Amino acid sequence: MEVEHPKYGWITVRASENSCEEYVKELYTAAVTGTLGAIAAADPKSAEQLAAEAQASIDAAALAEAKTDAALRYLVTHTPTEITTYVRNQVNADGVTSLATAQTSIKAIETLLTKLAVAVAEAVKRQLR
Repeated sequence: MEVEHPKYGWITVRASENSCEEYVKELYTAAVTGTLGAIAAADPKSAEQLAAEAQASIDAAALAEAKTDAALRYLVTHTPTEITTYVRNQVNADGVTSLATAQTSIKAIETLLTKLAVAVAEAVKRQLR
């Protein structure tokens, strides 16, 4: 809601019955009981605004998920040399001696490439939109 502040003029206040500010609680009660008059309908959002908000929500969820991934956190907190060692240990190409160990190594490569794709996507997403 917008209220006229004696010092700052018209300001936007998010009135809530759970506010820690007594004045905001009073505004909420006055608004709900009709003491302040009729409550005007909010301006409808455009399709572009709704799409942007939906995309922002998807991006935030993807970023939050990426931040919890141990391999991606490793990329953020280690040097290139340490990352190289980590990848070599995960893939273990030198240990491939049979079809079974080759499949394990390929699965490790797939996992690392997937995590890398997520990291790159999150890093450049805002630049390319």
